Amino acid sequence: MERVPLTPKIGRVACHLILAVATARLAAPTRTVAQPEQGVRPPQLLQRTEATYPPAALAERREGSVTAEVTVDATGHVTDPKIVESGGKEFDDAALAALSHWVFAPAEESGKPISVRIRIPFAFRLPPPPPPEQPAPQGPPATAQPPSPAEPPASRPAEAPAKPGEELEAR
Repeated sequence: MERVPLTPKIGRVACHLILAVATARLAAPTRTVAQPEQGVRPPQLLQRTEATYPPAALAERREGSVTAEVTVDATGHVTDPKIVESGGKEFDDAALAALSHWVFAPAEESGKPISVRIRIPFAFRLPPPPPPEQPAPQGPPATAQPPSPAEPPASRPAEAPAKPGEELEAR
């Protein structure tokens, strides 16, 4: 391996790089909860708002997937959302808008609330297409209603009641 001579400029760049890494670690007191450590309970979702399907994407019959990474702070609120896997601007914006309304029970370590970073996936899938419309029947609508008990059937003429002493004719 060839050794690069250390010049004042390279030394300053290296020093800035080390300082930047150290500062980034100090500035991010949250944990990423991929697999909870012993004694750490991950955040629990309490309130969720569904992401609204972007109208233009729905009209164009497009689907998308988005993965957001957020901080769930020690009070259970979502902060610092970032899109880590984009589904396109419309889908990303819909996911971020929904996340702004989510509320969690915060993660806990040894019973104390802590801030953590988590990833949340969104899948925008089209609803099934509506069934094809049936053609309307031609002609007047058929109504099949049985005659009411107070009315005689329409196929037979009404008969006069029999007078006392008269015999009824069988038909």
